[in-house]
Amino acid sequence: MPKIAIVANRAPFNSTLGKAGSRLQRAASGLVNVFDSLRMRKDVRWFAVPMSDAEREIARHGPINEQGFEVQFIPVDAQTYQYAYNEIYNGILWPICHGMTGWASRRLKTSKWEDWWQGFEKYNRQVTETIAAYLPDGSLVLAQDLYFVFLAAELDRLGATNLKSVLFLHLPFANPAELAVLPVSVTAEVLSSMTRFGAVGFQTQRWESAFIRCCCSLGIEVPRTFVAAAAPPMKRLIADRSSIECDKELAHLEAILGGRQMLTQLDRMDPAKNIHRSLRAYDVLLETRTNIRGKVVFVILSQPTRQGLDDYRVYSGHVRRLCQTINEKYGSPSWQPVLLREDFSHFLHVAALRRYDVLLVNSIRDGMNLIALEGPQLNERHGMSVVSSGVGAFERQRRWVFRSSPWDVDATAQVLYHALTVDAERRVLLSDGLRTASAEAGTEDEFVNRQIKAALEQ
Repeated sequence: MPKIAIVANRAPFNSTLGKAGSRLQRAASGLVNVFDSLRMRKDVRWFAVPMSDAEREIARHGPINEQGFEVQFIPVDAQTYQYAYNEIYNGILWPICHGMTGWASRRLKTSKWEDWWQGFEKYNRQVTETIAAYLPDGSLVLAQDLYFVFLAAELDRLGATNLKSVLFLHLPFANPAELAVLPVSVTAEVLSSMTRFGAVGFQTQRWESAFIRCCCSLGIEVPRTFVAAAAPPMKRLIADRSSIECDKELAHLEAILGGRQMLTQLDRMDPAKNIHRSLRAYDVLLETRTNIRGKVVFVILSQPTRQGLDDYRVYSGHVRRLCQTINEKYGSPSWQPVLLREDFSHFLHVAALRRYDVLLVNSIRDGMNLIALEGPQLNERHGMSVVSSGVGAFERQRRWVFRSSPWDVDATAQVLYHALTVDAERRVLLSDGLRTASAEAGTEDEFVNRQIKAALEQ
């Protein structure tokens, strides 16, 4: 078996720098979970770009073995990283692919746009040069997401044609009208560069079809494509569900809930995850359905993300203020309607999925959303799911979930009420069907093997 390189913007761990040095813990992102089956393999190396001073310090000492992976950091200068990660990927490409074209349009009108784009291209060059220097002939390069859209073209430029590369998109893909927000020359450059990979993978056929339509709209030859649904590491999560640590977190949750129903959303503090509209829907629910007051707690487990962008910091502030407003408006000495936690804890995350009565997955758009798959398989209360139709997981779950309208606050409030008040017989029927559908969506082994197979077939 040839050497396998996972190329990702982030490492499989988070790091903080303190007086005693760097402190490492498992990353909160779903990316490390979907590659769980490759842990401890000696033929696998994880390439990542330092995202913090702590990671830059680690990078000085060469490869590190952590979270079951050999991790090699790629040296990218700070300004190039800022332009590529914050300005282009998070500020423009991410919102376009998530249907938030207004966010991207504002940034494309700035005078710095061309400098940012050149930085994005430079980022791809620096990443590719490091990979090519370390990998032996015949290695498989699994590039994760549009961060690395130019990687295959750069490998060709370097003459590293003996490395077999695929590009896999965890995020959804834009339709032709959304992608047209970019200058035509840039759109053509992005799509043409994607055709240089041996294959391009997507979470669902919906996103694969959107990509194909974009290529056809500009007369660009469509490359080989494949679909591989990301899946959570359920064996490990089920084991964690029975752990002492998880039991402690569950007991803490129960003390807060006091026997009330639990509505929960577990997502990064990202505008695409739509937490602010979820809160507005909850506000409407409490305003219009007075019989719900005092009987449910909305538990939001989130993590700050992309704090290098003003838009994200402002958004986080809006969410915190709305939580406070709802608690002040409806709360009482014995009941706090909203609990917001922004410090990621894996075992609290699992405990929340064990305990919820209603799981809300309200993203504007998502490639897959692993929470939508994890929740039904970990839940112990015949919990209901309210899932946005813009989420990749919705395609498999549609028969068993309540459908949210991520842009429509009033409609979401109504659906939440139905999910919270569904009768016991239907609750069991829906939860059992949803558990089966979620388990059949795929496994992490299948997800990884399809990427490897696509690379080998070049």
